[in-house]
Amino acid sequence: MKKCWCEKFGRNPQDPCCPEFYAQYGTIGRYPSGNYLSFYEVFRKGTEISLEEDQTIVLQPGYLYLIDYVFLATTGSQQRLQILPYINQQPGLLYSVFSISGNEDNVSAAASFTTNAAWDEAAQLEFRVTAGNESGTVTADLQGAVSVTPLIRKRE
Repeated sequence: MKKCWCEKFGRNPQDPCCPEFYAQYGTIGRYPSGNYLSFYEVFRKGTEISLEEDQTIVLQPGYLYLIDYVFLATTGSQQRLQILPYINQQPGLLYSVFSISGNEDNVSAAASFTTNAAWDEAAQLEFRVTAGNESGTVTADLQGAVSVTPLIRKRE
């Protein structure tokens, strides 16, 4: 079976388009608004993506990465939920998701983005949750996953 488009079109699988590693990290817990999410490893192939101190996903250099995340939270009715990725301790505002629970207690948040933050040196990825409304913040019962896949390898 051909693993990537390089092989499908007769190109060398060592070309920049064929990295062979990926990882998924899960979370489940009660998170007060403003906290960073803690993760556990669901699966991982290779060593280029790793989890450091439960909150930081480390991306090894030399790749463009695809980050996918999906979360479900119970916050109470009429509550807002924001998931904000931090890349190298900087908020990735363009990659955040903002959802409202409406009349139900549950709210979901999902997004995908690419990052070249690890193109030249290792990058750190973290996720922060904010929950509440104009009356104040709340604790979110949250579960979900973050998947990390390299899309292309940097040419040497």
